[in-house]
Amino acid sequence: MSSNLQRQKKLRGARAATTRLLDKIDREVGKEEPSTDLLEEYLEQLTARETALLDQNHDIEAETAADELENKVNSTFEYMDQIMSRKTRIKRILRNADENESAASMTSKHSNNEVRRQAVKWPKLVIEKFSGDVNENYDNAKKMLIRRFGRNAVKSDTSKKGLGCRSFAQAI
Repeated sequence: MSSNLQRQKKLRGARAATTRLLDKIDREVGKEEPSTDLLEEYLEQLTARETALLDQNHDIEAETAADELENKVNSTFEYMDQIMSRKTRIKRILRNADENESAASMTSKHSNNEVRRQAVKWPKLVIEKFSGDVNENYDNAKKMLIRRFGRNAVKSDTSKKGLGCRSFAQAI
């Protein structure tokens, strides 16, 4: 019976330490901007304490009389519910912090791109007025097409393979 009493005292001590940790978590979560580093640390501590408490509870429940067992089990479940609730809150805060950080980095990347776009100076585009005579502007058009699409894409006269620039212009 004395070993059972010692185990129950250990469990009470472990529960008291866990309760202090739960209070620390509540204070940090209640802040306007909780520290994610501190919450991650608390989450690890809480997970370790949860495992230790479950092991101690299992040992104590094995030696508890049947008439007291229901009260002990209910007490254990209530305590574990508190632990799970705090773990869920911490995970939610950490997930939201990660999402906010990702959104902020995307916003800064987007604004950096806008700055780069604004800094680009495009050359002034000069378009000569078309006189209406296709033959007059043929040479200029051919040079422009060769620069744009390459010499192989522009044929200088009609052939069996297709229309050349002059024939195409005359067809229009």
